[in-house]
Amino acid sequence: MLQIYPVAPFSQVSTDYTVKANGKEVPVLPVRVSAMPVDQIFRGTQRGKDETELASYVHFAADEAVKLEVTVNFDVFRALVVPESRNIKAVRDGRQVTFTIDQCGDYVLEINGVHKPLHIFISPVEENIPDLSDENVIAFSAGLHRAGEIRLSSNQTLYLAPGARVKGYVVAENAENIRICGRGMIDCEDEVRKAAHNCIFLSNCKNVTVAGVLLHDAPCFALRAALCENVLVDGVKIIGQWRYNSDGIDLYNSSHALVKNCFVRTFDDCLVLKGNHTVDGIKMEHMNLEDIVCEDCVLWNDWGRALEIGAETVAEEMRNVTFRRIEVLHFLFIACDVQACGDSHVHDIQFEDISVGEPLDPQCEPRLTEIFLRPMCWLSVEKLGRVSNVTFRNIRYHGRTQVPNRYIGLDADSDIQKVALENVTVNGEPLTNDGHLMSGFIYNEYVSGVTVDGIPMNTEKAHFEPDAETRESFLIGNGAYIVL
Repeated sequence: MLQIYPVAPFSQVSTDYTVKANGKEVPVLPVRVSAMPVDQIFRGTQRGKDETELASYVHFAADEAVKLEVTVNFDVFRALVVPESRNIKAVRDGRQVTFTIDQCGDYVLEINGVHKPLHIFISPVEENIPDLSDENVIAFSAGLHRAGEIRLSSNQTLYLAPGARVKGYVVAENAENIRICGRGMIDCEDEVRKAAHNCIFLSNCKNVTVAGVLLHDAPCFALRAALCENVLVDGVKIIGQWRYNSDGIDLYNSSHALVKNCFVRTFDDCLVLKGNHTVDGIKMEHMNLEDIVCEDCVLWNDWGRALEIGAETVAEEMRNVTFRRIEVLHFLFIACDVQACGDSHVHDIQFEDISVGEPLDPQCEPRLTEIFLRPMCWLSVEKLGRVSNVTFRNIRYHGRTQVPNRYIGLDADSDIQKVALENVTVNGEPLTNDGHLMSGFIYNEYVSGVTVDGIPMNTEKAHFEPDAETRESFLIGNGAYIVL
């Protein structure tokens, strides 16, 4: 079965692509994305649109193989379907590109590189549609809706039908048994930057499911959950994130959460786990962040970090976190990051089965993995915490840019202990304890127990970074906010 979703009235149409799926015309919609990395932190309240460009996307459902026939409205010299691990062969004939996708998921067709790509979202055929006559169900049908703030209470469901484009944002506070689902879109493009709304903001909630929906152009993080428990985020697509602070999914001081099957393209960090003193005036009370899994996601990071713990790490402990089976198509600064700028003990963290593609700009000093402890100007703590027991397992990097592994502690009490790299490869070659020509090691004296496949890191082959160099090496936007 192939389900072509309707398009809300007044929606713009992409001028770059036309698409057929199994012979049926599929609506192609434009989406604003960052056109360039900006090696600078905030220059006011908003980026200019001259730093952006329009990409395109299609969204439909299928439970069968889909042959896609894509006509490109500009010259095609190279056509690539990513993630490359899916082994989808694109056949190019002039401006026509044809390929078959045999399973649901999130893909990108890159034409001549990273600019103006076509994002392809193939969702499972929708099941468990809520009873729209239920008084606890808030439903939006296909079409354009100007809803403003949508506030959910306990035991309520928000359903967005395929083709629904809901202008507004969702808030749930002190609630439980919340469900946000469907194949429609929560669209924040009309929300001003200074309002700092999220597409979805959850605080002190339990038993929450967010499934299937598209989140578009949030003024701040797209999905933010603070002090929440038992959270499932499944099959969410996050697009149109080009403004400052436009993270994807941020979880603060939360526990027992699963993020899976999501596509996240952002101009800032993609999947982020944080701890803070307060979030929107809500006191976190040093609650733990623990028992979090992020898996089977596809990420495109235009600025910042793809996978991150921090930079805010205020909690008693931040522990038992796993990122696994993640495709990082592109990133700018760091692919796998622990940035501990708070007082928490961050420990028992796993990055496992991560594929990492080409960084967007080699001049921004991209790193494959990093663990970093320093105070920051946006956070005040009496004493920084420490980081221990971090594992990078089955990490695969494919690219032309050098991507070192950097581990920098602060002092003897705020240090880094026990970092294990296991089966890390660089363009198919193993990373050894001597490092690799494309991926060496950077460390300082407050790091111990770094091993590669069980063998201690060879410090003679690694680069020792003294404090003076740490202070001088910050790029604006890649650490300039750190208090030195």
